[in-house]
Amino acid sequence: MQPELVTVLLWGTLTAGERSLLRGGREEVVLAVRQAYDDSLRQELTAAVEGHTGQHVLAFLSDSHLEPDIAIEVFVLARRAKTSRPPPARIERAPRAAGERCLGPAARRGGRGNAQPGMIVPNSCV
Repeated sequence: MQPELVTVLLWGTLTAGERSLLRGGREEVVLAVRQAYDDSLRQELTAAVEGHTGQHVLAFLSDSHLEPDIAIEVFVLARRAKTSRPPPARIERAPRAAGERCLGPAARRGGRGNAQPGMIVPNSCV
């Protein structure tokens, strides 16, 4: 575990429309739209992480993998000065139940800011 990283790993994020595009061989369209979403939400997501951690975000990195359906968001935090202050609480992620469906990208991106330190949330809610 790296104290200067906040990593969010999401499984099963493809929407029905994205799956349809993939069946039609349009992988580049799906990835381009996802990148556009990330670019448009960069400031909002960065502000949410800074608010939860109390640390400045130096960089936001995001990528999607289509098969298997996995997305990752990584926030690189500024290093803290050496203090006696404890690190922020870790947000635990509960395993998904068998057959549980994940939220699509629009819904999951809107729900990320709801996780609070010390909460246990399903992966599809972050």
